[in-house]
Amino acid sequence: MLRALLLIAATASAGAFKPAAAPVLRLRGGLGGVDTTTAAKALSYLTSANAGYMALAPKEAAGMYGMSDPTPMQEWMLENCGWMMVTQMIISWCSLNGVGYLTATGYSYLPWVILGVQNVLTKRATTVGAPEWTQMFFTALNAFFFYSLTQNAFNAPTVAKVAAGWNALNGLFAYAAPKTFGSNWGLAEMDDMTANIFKFFGACLVSTGVLAGGLAMGKDFTTSLGYTWAVYLLSAIDSNFISKTIDEMGLDKGPQYFWLAIQVAAVAVLLF
Repeated sequence: MLRALLLIAATASAGAFKPAAAPVLRLRGGLGGVDTTTAAKALSYLTSANAGYMALAPKEAAGMYGMSDPTPMQEWMLENCGWMMVTQMIISWCSLNGVGYLTATGYSYLPWVILGVQNVLTKRATTVGAPEWTQMFFTALNAFFFYSLTQNAFNAPTVAKVAAGWNALNGLFAYAAPKTFGSNWGLAEMDDMTANIFKFFGACLVSTGVLAGGLAMGKDFTTSLGYTWAVYLLSAIDSNFISKTIDEMGLDKGPQYFWLAIQVAAVAVLLF
């Protein structure tokens, strides 16, 4: 898995892919004259570290945020949240290195193809309660997205929009009704803690759809990334001050306020 992702990053850095026809980065500065490209790189470094930690060590990442002893299902979902953020970072680093949006978005599906095959072969997902048919379905779907977008096949520009919409709509469903969302995909009844993790996974899905969708609709990368951070900001405001799921989960407020500050700054610099 890591070898494959490092290969993508190395290839992107070498500029081996054809750049997008539309401008990827804005030329103007952000709020207060901050260069948006520099800000996007700094934010991507920070997110990459957080994403990698959550994807590779979900239990330890949970402890860092104040969640102790997650269940196997909760740990698996936190891992998936981490990989969803890795997905965003693949798009980000490819875009920052001039890779066209179709290729960048296509390669962001590679981790999910690999993880899907792993889940089918080892049946790891089924051991935590996920039906095997869902793993086969998502692996096939993600493989199709990967092939279509990286090979510019099957009307790839339309596929890019459909894929972004699929992520965003599923994410909204997961965020608004996590228990119903899980039930529709064959998951057993979940407790409130697990449901709240599903809500966060929903926010990750929506933000991924927004990032990929913005590029597919012709928006420049830094603006698309700004809207991605705006989704996280809205989710953080809700979970901390409106629905107060952070209090329900008993998480530490320090890390929450840290990310809130980063999210506010990201939105301000990238969108204003």
